Amino acid sequence: MCDIVCLQETKKDTFTDLFLKNICPSHLNAFLFKPSSGASGGSVVIWNETKFDCQLLSTSDYGMTVEVKSRHTGDSWLLTNLYAPCIREQNLAFMDWFQNFFDTQNKKWLILGNFNLIRKVSDRNKPGADLPLMERFNEVISEAGLIEIPLFGRKYTWSNNQSPLLLERLDRFFTLVDWTEAYPNTLASSLVREPSDHNPCVIAIGTQLPKGNIFRFENPWLLHHDFKTLVQQAWEAGSHHQRDRAQSITSKFKILRKTPKVWSSKKSSLATAIANSKVTLSLLEVVEELRELTGLERKFKGLLVEHISKNLNKQRVYWKQRGNIKWAQLGDQGSKIFHATATIRKRKSLITTLQSTEGTTFSDQRTKADILWTAFKERLGKSEMEAMLFNLQELLPVHDLESLKTPFTVEEIEGVIKDPPKDHQGKMGSIQTSLKDARISSQKTLLHFVKISIITK
Repeated sequence: MCDIVCLQETKKDTFTDLFLKNICPSHLNAFLFKPSSGASGGSVVIWNETKFDCQLLSTSDYGMTVEVKSRHTGDSWLLTNLYAPCIREQNLAFMDWFQNFFDTQNKKWLILGNFNLIRKVSDRNKPGADLPLMERFNEVISEAGLIEIPLFGRKYTWSNNQSPLLLERLDRFFTLVDWTEAYPNTLASSLVREPSDHNPCVIAIGTQLPKGNIFRFENPWLLHHDFKTLVQQAWEAGSHHQRDRAQSITSKFKILRKTPKVWSSKKSSLATAIANSKVTLSLLEVVEELRELTGLERKFKGLLVEHISKNLNKQRVYWKQRGNIKWAQLGDQGSKIFHATATIRKRKSLITTLQSTEGTTFSDQRTKADILWTAFKERLGKSEMEAMLFNLQELLPVHDLESLKTPFTVEEIEGVIKDPPKDHQGKMGSIQTSLKDARISSQKTLLHFVKISIITK
């Protein structure tokens, strides 16, 4: 049962409560409506008022954006219901608008609707896709940083209901990164296409990803007194292949992986065991307040405290391992874990309120910034200089540097070779020695070599 319904291309300029009751179940009792433009367009968002509170944020030629807030958890997110035109020139205008639509990436945002565009050739059952338009659509999606929710159950969402049959994937669902992190188990599926030319689609939102059936060694297992014996028995129970030792060790590892999983599934969870032990310990403490415990009860209480301590140590080892795994996955990248740390630091150094010179207290950011600016400005003082006291042209004379662009003459090169500067005598001496050893007699070759050497040095 859906709690929020989005409709596009309603082709209606009015939408009433009576019409809502005629088309929707009774639990869908509130709506926000954008009228159509003539005989095309129009969109509406309908929701269950007992579960959600929706507020209209903005409307455009292509749809509407609503802020959805849960009445149970207080969590809020944005929902954009879009209908794009089906004419090529209008498609280009829509994509220009859509590219600049997202003012920020730091929001939980769900964007859905009929885009009247395809992303790849396989989104159409016949040839004839507009490749430049398709490439432009993918470019816009990439630049906007959108993540598409995969559709299960159908390859296409629209049909022309004619012969020859044309099928296309026109309805799409996108999210931003924050949505993916908050609701990772978000799936889209399609329903049966009845009188409409579009398949109705359902988006299921979940906060937890389904866990795969994988083996993960838990460090708290090592603290159980019977675990090492269990591992030894599992290893010895593996099959032995005299000829194929690789198959033998593979068989042993398979059994060794399965045995701890079965063994741990029969153990109660640490949290449950600790909670039950604390309840029992609390009951003994209540009895102790009414009368003195017997010797057997005191011994039981001591064993219970020791049992709780062991389980708490196992829990500490468990979360330490989980912390290392999380840090290995997220600690070496610019991810939310650093953002959260930065947020905590920001909260510690945040100036919540400032008082003006008149004694009024302000908490909004702009007014606090103005108060700080005014205070520092008054503290630094004001310049009383009305005119420049120096002649900058005399202090900074202009030199003619065009001579630096002219090439070296033969006389200048010969002068440097015969009488090199003191700080370059070592380098020029090595050049002269190299020339002598190489027995270069040609003056032209000599000058050419010196030019190259000077440029290289």
